[in-house]
Amino acid sequence: AAQAGQLLGVKAVIFGSVRSKSSVTSKPTKVTTVAYKKVKIRRYDSVSKTHKTTYIYKKVYYTKVTDRSLVDITFDYKLVSSETGAVLASGSLNKKVEDKIEYGIYNGNYKELYPTAGGYQYYSQKKALDKMFTSKTSVKSITQLTSEVSKQIATKVSKDILKYESSRQ
Repeated sequence: AAQAGQLLGVKAVIFGSVRSKSSVTSKPTKVTTVAYKKVKIRRYDSVSKTHKTTYIYKKVYYTKVTDRSLVDITFDYKLVSSETGAVLASGSLNKKVEDKIEYGIYNGNYKELYPTAGGYQYYSQKKALDKMFTSKTSVKSITQLTSEVSKQIATKVSKDILKYESSRQ
């Protein structure tokens, strides 16, 4: 390292290696789930001679799909003086990135679905159910996740080297 650095005219050389890399991809899991469809019923009331609107909640089913992918990398590095061959800084980083999905499939208007019979107790329950039908439907690829992890590792190593450099001054 010292000879190579002197030939190139640099003060230090960084060496790095991936100690371990693992990735996980799963197959999408599909689960049939109960929801309730709000149905409007309009009836004629012969006593009041008016039409009255009521709602019933009909039990229906939709499919909830989940999936995930994950990349986990451990990277070792060392900064070596090109003048003396001494290790100036070193470290080991472990970074993990995961992507998950959860979405719903329903053959109809999902906006008519409610999480419980009789509507919903909390607006957040209905909002969460609606969001499931507009969520993304595929996880990031292992290549995409590996790229993300690599960028995180490069950023951290750069910061560590800058920290070492500022401590010398």
